[in-house]
Amino acid sequence: VDLSGFQFDGIFFDTYEETYADLRQWHDQVPRLLAPTGTYSFFNGIAPYNIFFHAVYCRIAQLDLADAGLSTRFLKIPVNELGIPWGEATKYWTFKTYYLPVCRKMGREQGSTTVAVAVTDSV
Repeated sequence: VDLSGFQFDGIFFDTYEETYADLRQWHDQVPRLLAPTGTYSFFNGIAPYNIFFHAVYCRIAQLDLADAGLSTRFLKIPVNELGIPWGEATKYWTFKTYYLPVCRKMGREQGSTTVAVAVTDSV
């Protein structure tokens, strides 16, 4: 599909079992597709079994997205409070908190565009 010339107010990328290299390749395309005031997010499921490695990937994604001109913050979503048994059948998420990435073009957000990721959880 030729999307040249099109920009979107919102983009959500949701695929499971992609590698970080796949995700990084897609992230390189987001700035040209995202409208100046648009918001981008993606399923943040890399390293779902180890909170340390998940935090590392969050930070790597944040830095890679900054290189592409996007600021990224992570909203902490307490999964247990949603009443959804994430991971009961498929075990694709084992943490008590989901870290939802919210990305915007640099300059749109107030304050610093680079903030350290604070991913803390227990399994």
